[in-house]
Amino acid sequence: FKAISPLKVIVKPVVHFIIKLLGHHPVPVLIVALILLFVSLKYIVVSMKKLTVSRAERYLDKLLFKNPANAFLFGLILTSLVQSSSVTTSLAVPMVAAGLLTVYQVFPYTLGANVGTTVTAILAALVTKDLSAIVVAFSHLLFNIFGIVFIYFFLKKIPITLSGWLARTATRKKYIVIAYIVLCFYIIPLTIIILGR
Repeated sequence: FKAISPLKVIVKPVVHFIIKLLGHHPVPVLIVALILLFVSLKYIVVSMKKLTVSRAERYLDKLLFKNPANAFLFGLILTSLVQSSSVTTSLAVPMVAAGLLTVYQVFPYTLGANVGTTVTAILAALVTKDLSAIVVAFSHLLFNIFGIVFIYFFLKKIPITLSGWLARTATRKKYIVIAYIVLCFYIIPLTIIILGR
């Protein structure tokens, strides 16, 4: 038994076609990938804005994001199905940008997506029947659950307030975005790795 990602089934043939079309050269592939990414994000936001005048807004607001528990479960289930928390959270960004949802509604949804990522690991571990793999998979699940309980009930306002401040600052000073990415994804992890040796 192997878990199949429906997203990969759809996307993989297109990716292989583009790579083959561009002769397996990494630079043109990267350029085309970035263009497709930004074009798709633009049209997702445009589509989401059109949905605000339809029933979709009421459906999202009254059913899927009616309360934190619903949003959490929706994030968990969607991530379990597509096997990618990046896809799940990326879908929420245009919805907030289009005014369909608020950051407060999306926060528990994102936490649910983080738990959803553990489902694939648990399924893979159960298939192997290896005790060590099962222990690691369930440790990952428990780590996420305890982290979410602590963050949601005790620190919820901190990430939401900081993200709001960062967004407002970034709209005025664009270089802040680059500085944030470099700091969070390169400098801090490298510092931890170097100090941990």
